[in-house]
Amino acid sequence: MYVPSASDEGKEYRVLVPWPDDGIEDLTCECLSFIHRGHCHHQQDAFDALCRWTSADGPEEQTKEQYRAQVCPRCGEQTILQAEYE
Repeated sequence: MYVPSASDEGKEYRVLVPWPDDGIEDLTCECLSFIHRGHCHHQQDAFDALCRWTSADGPEEQTKEQYRAQVCPRCGEQTILQAEYE
């Protein structure tokens, strides 16, 4: 995911999101602030932009057509089929 710089117009920083369920501390950024301090505001911007919809938590319900096409009812992006075993 790319997040625009707040101070350098036209510049974007790549923020790596290992898994949508991970917390903000798991996101890494290529900006100097992250490299030197281990955190930056780009992490929060990227985290806030994540959809994080799940079929269990909703609240939107996925239609059969959306399920078959693996489309998120909240953001319209592709969903990831995941099975959980307890």
